[in-house]
Amino acid sequence: MRTMLKIEWRRALTSRGMMAALGIGTVLALSQIVTMVLPMLQYLDYYKIYTYKSSLIPHAVFCKWIGGECVSLQNYLYFLLLPILAALPFAGSYFTDCKSGYLKNIYLRTRKIRYLIAKFSAVFLSGGMAVVLPLLLNLGLTAALLPSLLPRTVSGFYAIDAVSMWADLFYTHPYVYIALYMAVIFAYAGLLASVALVVSFFVENRFVVMLAPFLLYLFVHTVLTVFNGNQYCPMEIVNPVQPIFPCTNTAIVLAELAGLALITGGIFFGKGRHDDTF
Repeated sequence: MRTMLKIEWRRALTSRGMMAALGIGTVLALSQIVTMVLPMLQYLDYYKIYTYKSSLIPHAVFCKWIGGECVSLQNYLYFLLLPILAALPFAGSYFTDCKSGYLKNIYLRTRKIRYLIAKFSAVFLSGGMAVVLPLLLNLGLTAALLPSLLPRTVSGFYAIDAVSMWADLFYTHPYVYIALYMAVIFAYAGLLASVALVVSFFVENRFVVMLAPFLLYLFVHTVLTVFNGNQYCPMEIVNPVQPIFPCTNTAIVLAELAGLALITGGIFFGKGRHDDTF
């Protein structure tokens, strides 16, 4: 089992798809620094020489990093393209393994369940990492350029209000809030990537397999928006700014993640163990 995990994780983390996903994410993360963070440095210099500092609130990390503002093109594109970034590294690998004959050779050497567990974990892990790592890069660079001042509601800089999920945590321990939100983003990204594993059983085109998580993401967003169910919409939930009305809550997030894990995992392991794939 350990050997199978190492093989699949190595394939996922060193794939061209992973490099492409990290490249796209990094471009978005760095361009957001250029357009949204660097222009704020001039105001920070003014704050340093301003005599009455108590009456002036400088721009800080938590309202200017890519997950702390919702006005830039980069923020919009990043969380719109999240399923594509998650799927690029390894989501299409099961389909490719089946069609290339690689899977037949694997099943001659190990039990199916070992390969399936390794495959699912590698897709989940690579999908989450491909999305979260550029966000961490953006956060680190923003923290190197702007002060990490505690958010203040009176500043008007922050979209998180009293009814937002984990609002108290955001205004008292913002880095803890960000860490928890990164875990939420990682989980959604990994599970959305696993949607491609399920679709691999039903279609004969790798492009459709890779695009399936994004199409599901858009479909759910459209349906929930039409029926005023924004608090259940993954596209809105994964954005740390929480541009949602009405707001989501922890129970909704955990229920969606658990449901997605049960559905994708159940179908993938169920069909994977009983289907003849070669």
